Amino acid sequence: MALLALLPGALYELAREQRSGRWGLRGTDQLFRMLSFSVAFQVLISPLTYWLYSHYVVSGLLIRGEPVSGWLWVLLAAYLLVPFALGRFTAMGHRFRETSDPSFLKKVAVWIVNLYTDAAPAPRAWDYLFSNRERRGWIVLHLHDGTRIGAMWGNSYAAGYREDSDLFLSEQVELASDGTFILGPDQLPKSLEKGLLIRWDEIKYLDFYDA
Repeated sequence: MALLALLPGALYELAREQRSGRWGLRGTDQLFRMLSFSVAFQVLISPLTYWLYSHYVVSGLLIRGEPVSGWLWVLLAAYLLVPFALGRFTAMGHRFRETSDPSFLKKVAVWIVNLYTDAAPAPRAWDYLFSNRERRGWIVLHLHDGTRIGAMWGNSYAAGYREDSDLFLSEQVELASDGTFILGPDQLPKSLEKGLLIRWDEIKYLDFYDA
């Protein structure tokens, strides 16, 4: 019964972290969120839980093997789907915060999510910069040895919080000796036709230019 009571919180966390990042996945903060959501969810549905218990268990209806209402199966499905949907909605609200020109509905979604989550959920500037999947731009990496590497940020990947901070850049671009981009005929940085996988501890800092 205890596992069943905690299931809504686990589903909420699973759905949220699948879309917004695994921040705090191994920490006590995740356990606290899971327990808090489960308790709040059980409190909200407690009148329905009491009615179902008295109607089906106390009355002996289940013991006698009598047929149950089809709505009971709908409620059981909702017990699983509602927490999962709320987790996805929370992650969606986090993504809408990064939208440059949000619609009215997106603003409402962000406002609702801000009522029960942190206004700035990203634990590091790294996560804040790279967690927005819609962001496109150009990067200049300044390495500790003085080397500069240019690359496109698009179809690329940055490891999230608690994992080692490595960076995959799908396409390197050519840089001049002063660190500026060399442009091709299309007036975009000239591609070197290769990607790059690099650890953050090799990088001193980076410049990011939104496309």
